[in-house]
Amino acid sequence: MLVVAVAAVSAYWMMLEVSLPAPTIIESKGGPAAIVSDVGGLIQRVYVTDGSVVHAGDVLVQLDTRDLVRKRQILESQIHWSELQHKACRLELARLYRDLQRTQLELVRYTITSPADGRIMTLVNRTAGTRVLPGTAIGIVAVRPHSSQD
Repeated sequence: MLVVAVAAVSAYWMMLEVSLPAPTIIESKGGPAAIVSDVGGLIQRVYVTDGSVVHAGDVLVQLDTRDLVRKRQILESQIHWSELQHKACRLELARLYRDLQRTQLELVRYTITSPADGRIMTLVNRTAGTRVLPGTAIGIVAVRPHSSQD
């Protein structure tokens, strides 16, 4: 927690610039919407089945994040050690904080969410351990039409 607070304060003062590709969102006006994985990886857990009712943003599939979690832990340790040593130069600390922020943002991309309110029509690759390639459509949501009262 302290590391995150220090990272936030340092990022503010050092004005770090981080750019990552935005998540793929395929918008639909009442028709089916594709569920697309932005990143590749192994499916760790599937939270829905065909026919499940979902809302935009609901978690559908979690990809394996173990490597990124390890990377985050290593970066946090390096930052902590560097700060304790008081020898780390500002540039090195800035790089470590930037890498930590990128890793934290990347972790979010390993959670596949519903692009819209609706019902899961089909979900392929539903078993843990199945590899998903980046940009792969892994399912379809039948989008629920919004009434004029929504």
